[in-house]
Amino acid sequence: MNKLVLPQSKTIGEWSYLGIQKHFQKMLSHEAAVLQDRDPEQLHQMRIGMR
Repeated sequence: MNKLVLPQSKTIGEWSYLGIQKHFQKMLSHEAAVLQDRDPEQLHQMRIGMR
């Protein structure tokens, strides 16, 4: 089995922060559509971003 090799330039904490930031931004991208309350898919996508 091949091992995943991450660059030594970032710590686990930094990688975690980047992942959380990415999903938070994706969640926020659905905020305006959710507030319009026209399409339940937008709320669904926002909730997925929060997982």
